[in-house]
Amino acid sequence: MFANVCTRCGTQELVFTDQIRSLRKTAHGFDVRYVCSCGATATWHVDRADAPAAAQAA
Repeated sequence: MFANVCTRCGTQELVFTDQIRSLRKTAHGFDVRYVCSCGATATWHVDRADAPAAAQAA
């Protein structure tokens, strides 16, 4: 579970596991796609601030 602000309705809400549609690893962390309670599909970008420089350059 995490909190995020929907870019369509502007509401900050808790996002639960049943709202998550996909999780994709990126060079800098993860993209989490989820569905807001308003029905909009949104993406939360999670950056790995502690990733080594070699991993970030990929």
